[in-house]
Amino acid sequence: MRKPIRTEQGANGAIRELEKFRQQGFTPEQVIRHSIANEYQGLFAPKGVRPETLLRQVNTVSLPDSAIPPGFRG
Repeated sequence: MRKPIRTEQGANGAIRELEKFRQQGFTPEQVIRHSIANEYQGLFAPKGVRPETLLRQVNTVSLPDSAIPPGFRG
């Protein structure tokens, strides 16, 4: 496994890498879990996984139907 990050510069570099992957649609958690699971000595985006930005996103909420159904007895 990779040596622990010992410097502030190393930590900042890892954060910049995670931000790059976030812009590609991967969450930091996805990248970190993938990198640990595969025993990589660095941070790498998962392959064969769709980034979250490609998944369906809800942009609007539909308005409820205000019509009263026939036969309704409230």
